[in-house]
Amino acid sequence: FLVEMLTELNQRNPQVASRLIEPLIRLKRYDEKRQALMRAALEQLKGLENLSGDLFEKISKALA
Repeated sequence: FLVEMLTELNQRNPQVASRLIEPLIRLKRYDEKRQALMRAALEQLKGLENLSGDLFEKISKALA
């Protein structure tokens, strides 16, 4: 659900999408199972064709 919403927001208002992704990029706060789900969501978002620069930067840092 969150990936779908962020995908749509990325096209309409990238700055809001960039703010809403904050909980997903704080992977280390969660257990391994949740981290794996969050990483999968981030990887899916990273693969978007028209990913905004703000989102790309935050996703890349989180996955590094």
